[in-house]
Amino acid sequence: GWGEAAVASGGGAEDLLALHDSLIRDVLGVLAVGEQAALDPSLLHVLLKTLSFYQAGSEGLLLAQVEVGKAGKQSTEEKALEEQLATLLLTQQSAVIQLLLELCLRTLPPSASLPPPPHAAQRRSVLCQYIHQMFIRNPLLVKLVHFQRYDTRLIPV
Repeated sequence: GWGEAAVASGGGAEDLLALHDSLIRDVLGVLAVGEQAALDPSLLHVLLKTLSFYQAGSEGLLLAQVEVGKAGKQSTEEKALEEQLATLLLTQQSAVIQLLLELCLRTLPPSASLPPPPHAAQRRSVLCQYIHQMFIRNPLLVKLVHFQRYDTRLIPV
């Protein structure tokens, strides 16, 4: 995952800043961690807090870039930039939700006759709370994720 890359390379300030910049530009990279972080409810909670931080940072960076891009543009071009930003943010957020739904699937038992994985209920609760907050912040995500489809085993969750 991304943490090992920074540590393996010596973890110097330049490496950490590069990692930070990389995660601001691609928030999905936050979810590219070892399986262990997704299995432990406490680590999963920290991971989602980190994801939230980088989502906010990414949105701020994109907003700043749009503001710079709007300088000297006509109002129709400004509106087009704002629409592109909204589309980009919605796409980014729906991709995050789809990845979190994948993690949610891992909390379900492989079959009805087998017990659920360890800490499944706690992990599912943490994931669902985060997804729910994303839906509250942007209700359009509910429709988008629904139309993108998801595993039907998640419906009772």
